[in-house]
Amino acid sequence: MKKYTHEKAHEEIDYIFKTLLPQRGMAERPEQIRLCHSILDAMLDGSIALCDAGTGIGKTFAYLTAGILHGKCRAAEGKPQRPILISTSSIALQSAIQKEYLPLLSSVLLSEGLISAPIEAVIRKGKAHYACDARLERRVRWRAAIRIPPPAKPCTPPGMCWIWTSCPG
Repeated sequence: MKKYTHEKAHEEIDYIFKTLLPQRGMAERPEQIRLCHSILDAMLDGSIALCDAGTGIGKTFAYLTAGILHGKCRAAEGKPQRPILISTSSIALQSAIQKEYLPLLSSVLLSEGLISAPIEAVIRKGKAHYACDARLERRVRWRAAIRIPPPAKPCTPPGMCWIWTSCPG
């Protein structure tokens, strides 16, 4: 079996955006393809990519695809899988990523054998919904020190970003 390489990942970007997605009614967007290649290069090099892309370029599919293919490269190199964090400016986009973008991308890649299991994701909504661990711990200790009983139902505060729990290769 041929080893999965960085070059193969870039070939898959072209296949996904020039063949698979257009077969499902999506337009081929050269800017989206270039963006995905740039993002993947930065992820593979461990560098930073500052990308400016206007409305309608297809940024979301570009960075999601790059993240998935990065995970495949890591797996082929024997490196452990790491979560990919995606920070968005709106809860609406987070919701769309979880309910529309990832299910479609997962379905397409699974049907073509490009991934072996569905993409899994967890959503964590904005900093307004975030509880600081240090402040939470201080609050719990303070309540215990003055003998206030714990709440009837413990809760786990959400974080503030997307976390992909797996990106199967």
